[in-house]
Amino acid sequence: MQSHRWQIGWALLIGLFVAYLDRTNLSVALPQLSKDMGFAGEGFAAASSLALTIFLIGYALANVFGGLFTYRIDPKKIVIWTFLLWSLVALVVGFTSSLSVLFACRLVLGIMEGVYWPQQSRFARA
Repeated sequence: MQSHRWQIGWALLIGLFVAYLDRTNLSVALPQLSKDMGFAGEGFAAASSLALTIFLIGYALANVFGGLFTYRIDPKKIVIWTFLLWSLVALVVGFTSSLSVLFACRLVLGIMEGVYWPQQSRFARA
C-alpha cells in the first residue's frame, strides 16, 4: 500500500514539473520566436504579452470551473485526456507559423493545465 502511494505521488510530481515547463518555456523562447514568426520589433510587446496572458486566462477559467465540471468524472480519465490534448497542442505550436494559431494553442494549453490542477487535488485526497 505504501509503495502505491509513492507511485501516485511521483506521477503527480512529474505532471506538475511538466506543467511548469510548459508554462514557462514560451517566455524563454519569445525573442527567437518573434523573429521566426515575424512579430519582432514594434509588434513584439503586444504579441508577446497576449501570448503569455491568453494562457493565464484559459488557466484561470479552467482552474475555477474545471474542477466543478469534472467532479463526476473519473480523475484518471480526465488526466489522460488533458495530457493527450496538452501534448497535441504543444506539438502544433512547434510547427505553426501563424500568430493566431499560437494564441489558440496557448489558450487550449491553459485550459488543459487548469483542468489538470484540480485533478491533482482529487488524487491526493483519495
